[in-house]
Amino acid sequence: MKIVGIFNSNEDSVGYRLAGIKTYVTRQENDLIKVLKEVREDLDVRYYCV
Repeated sequence: MKIVGIFNSNEDSVGYRLAGIKTYVTRQENDLIKVLKEVREDLDVRYYCV
């Protein structure tokens, strides 16, 4: 089981990475769509927050 966080700045994601949560940083809508598709297709991901 994986928990994933999607953020728009590196500063917001630091604490989550320290807690062992996989983070993605996206600043553009196209990148967000790609990351969401990737996360939703990964069967190990149980929770994600945007």
